[in-house]
Amino acid sequence: MPLRRIKSHKFGDKKYKIRWVRPDPDTDGQCHPPTNRPVERLLEIDPNLKTKRLMEVLIHEGLHAGCWVLDEPAVTAIAEDIANLLWKCGVRLDKNKIKKN
Repeated sequence: MPLRRIKSHKFGDKKYKIRWVRPDPDTDGQCHPPTNRPVERLLEIDPNLKTKRLMEVLIHEGLHAGCWVLDEPAVTAIAEDIANLLWKCGVRLDKNKIKKN
């Protein structure tokens, strides 16, 4: 399926802006706290990741946005499990067919 670089997404009642950039050299994604002002509520995702890792990072940061109270080890474990499930089911992101929203 083509990757759509969407600009925003709502998790519960909180709308997040999505930036397709590497947040910093040590991380592939980042979620800003849901308590931030709306203009500062961001998900940052490295668009240059390999497809399975990109899927995992999207799930990981989405979990943070949707359930901020989960700690990092729990989010990491759940995101890996969900990404593995989707991968086994044949879900793939085709980064060669990027659709801009």
